[in-house]
Amino acid sequence: MKTIGLVGIANTQALSRYHNLMDRLSNRELRPAVQVQAIEVSDIGLVQSSSDWDDVGARLTQAALQLEASGAGLVILAGSTLHGALPLSLPVSIPLLHIADVVAETLICDGASTCGLLGSRQIMETDAISARLHARGIETLVPETGRTNLDGIIGEELNQGIVNDASREVYIAAIEQLAARGVQAVVLASTTLPLLISDDDSPLPLYDAAALHVEAALATVMSVQ
Repeated sequence: MKTIGLVGIANTQALSRYHNLMDRLSNRELRPAVQVQAIEVSDIGLVQSSSDWDDVGARLTQAALQLEASGAGLVILAGSTLHGALPLSLPVSIPLLHIADVVAETLICDGASTCGLLGSRQIMETDAISARLHARGIETLVPETGRTNLDGIIGEELNQGIVNDASREVYIAAIEQLAARGVQAVVLASTTLPLLISDDDSPLPLYDAAALHVEAALATVMSVQ
């Protein structure tokens, strides 16, 4: 099982960053193969703001089936938001490594039971990630106000490769407010947020969900002989 099946939305920052993380974090001499199924959508902005994920879920299912048929031993989705479209079960026999499970395992190992969750509005306002964290005993909090602005920074700036100092201050203020509510750590559940903010900027420890996801996928496939 030394092939990772990577599913993402074509031509997005999320899919690009997953590729870059695979390159940076893998041992090149022992690097597993990576197969990619990029699903096509007509309007990525509409997908990210919509609650109707039926079509995207069907495309995810088809992509997973194709990866299994081509020999992948594990499937991962590029980015947290895409996990909101996952069907309740995928009709494949190979495992899917859910990003929230990886984050939960890391938080538990580090002794954190309450985390802040920053990402797209879909991530902050639905239970795509928070429900799985809660199932592992981790309470999640999101900013009480300003979520539209936080989401806009991701969609209109970071996803276009724009890094703005003023936007960094907006996120630092949001993290400070979460810290005042008892949060122990903050999960960056957007693949582009680490471009804007790092541990050096934050009053709380930051967990880069995408990097943890890739690390776990690499560790999983390399552990199988």
